[in-house]
Amino acid sequence: MRRGNDRSAALRLIDVTLVFLVACAENPTAELSPVSTESDEIWHDLITHTTFYPTFCRTIGRRFIHHVPTVNDDIASGRAHERTVTAMRRTGLPIDERLLVRAPTCLNTCNHACHDADSDGDDDK
Repeated sequence: MRRGNDRSAALRLIDVTLVFLVACAENPTAELSPVSTESDEIWHDLITHTTFYPTFCRTIGRRFIHHVPTVNDDIASGRAHERTVTAMRRTGLPIDERLLVRAPTCLNTCNHACHDADSDGDDDK
């Protein structure tokens, strides 16, 4: 996460990222995309906790939530962002709407646009 964020802002970013991951778990074929660069950075950090992340994924959605670097028109056009925000709102979890800014790529963090997918053919249960 970028330096200079205060604790309250950091916690709000973590919360919106967790809602994003719940939305991914509830919509396994939707190819949802992080709503901000900061949210994507948090997802990247979470993935690096290799013993925790798989358990976390199964707890919230009974499947591993894959991070798939990709660049496509769906992400670049903002359609993936719109679909993601809709899916996040459908979770019923509280969301700080100010954090639902359009960030179609995570080019500043991993040099790829990113989305969730479970396209490897196994359900990772």
